[in-house]
Amino acid sequence: MSKKEQTLLSLLKKMDLNEQEQIFVNKAISQIEDNANENIVLSTLKRELSQLAVQQKISKTGLTFLTELQKPDFNTDIALSTITWI
Repeated sequence: MSKKEQTLLSLLKKMDLNEQEQIFVNKAISQIEDNANENIVLSTLKRELSQLAVQQKISKTGLTFLTELQKPDFNTDIALSTITWI
């Protein structure tokens, strides 16, 4: 498991969210522990939390967490976009 995955895993394990949000986070934890692709796990988690936000069923903590997840990672994003331009 990479250091980045360990960091994400420890962050997810520290989260204290409402019941529905925690189900999504626990599923993400399980997938990372099973060596699933971290980007796919994060994408799925963002989508599930976004659906709760649209339905206005997300907690304040969950919304803050979702906002942090959706912030761009310029190091990764720029590197990936540069590859597509070549």
